[in-house]
Amino acid sequence: STGPDSRGTISAQKRRTIMIDPWVTYNDKFGNRHTLRNRIYYVNLMFSVDNPKAIQTFSEYQFHRMFKFGLSLTAGVTGQYANLNNPIELGNRRNITAAGYFQLDYKIKRFNFTFGGRYEHYKLDDT
Repeated sequence: STGPDSRGTISAQKRRTIMIDPWVTYNDKFGNRHTLRNRIYYVNLMFSVDNPKAIQTFSEYQFHRMFKFGLSLTAGVTGQYANLNNPIELGNRRNITAAGYFQLDYKIKRFNFTFGGRYEHYKLDDT
């Protein structure tokens, strides 16, 4: 495809995108479920004037336990890293996000009760 560049002319454009999503779930002998989810996303826009590239990675570990008396616990941690390299317009930009979370679910007869929380830390461009 074609598109205008910053000088108002037509420039050649290509796009290369790669996405990889490895996941694994393990059920241990105590009835706990462990899940590891990952994603790697890469994009490269190839213009005749500029070649911005971005890579983003995401990982999550989740633990789930169902207790005999109707209570279940879900807890985990997540992390995300992104890097955008756009030499002409934005330069090199990075961000990192890390979080921890938990959720308790309790079912009694026809009622469901849920309580949970999440803490998240975000860092942009090493600030």
